[in-house]
Amino acid sequence: MRLFLFAYTCCLVTLNVFAQSNNPDVPKSGNNIKAFIPKGWKILSQSKGDLNKDNLPDEAIVIENTNPKNIIANAEGRMGGDTLNINPRMLIVLFKTSNNIYSLAAKNIAFIPTQNDTVSTCLADPFQDSEGVFI
Repeated sequence: MRLFLFAYTCCLVTLNVFAQSNNPDVPKSGNNIKAFIPKGWKILSQSKGDLNKDNLPDEAIVIENTNPKNIIANAEGRMGGDTLNINPRMLIVLFKTSNNIYSLAAKNIAFIPTQNDTVSTCLADPFQDSEGVFI
């Protein structure tokens, strides 16, 4: 019974670690844009504009996980490329404050689709077909 509980606990911890890597914590405030980019993620698109009408340049950023485990082989016989990038993407909206600090206004892990899809493997990346994010 102890062995079962130990194995069960290990599985839960492992699943939790993998879940965190695809939906990382983003700080509530930071001195610059880089402070909001989790380790293992990269910026895909970035735009400045005054979103909250305070005459300060706010930021909208789209980032993507760079985990190589999320670059998978496309099933043989399926349309599309040989590999599929199913790394999650995140939209981050930052408001600049009067003391030159950025504060997290919003984040969404589901709004921007992944580059590829395991179901519709032949579809082009909808995000790259556009001009990215802009304000």
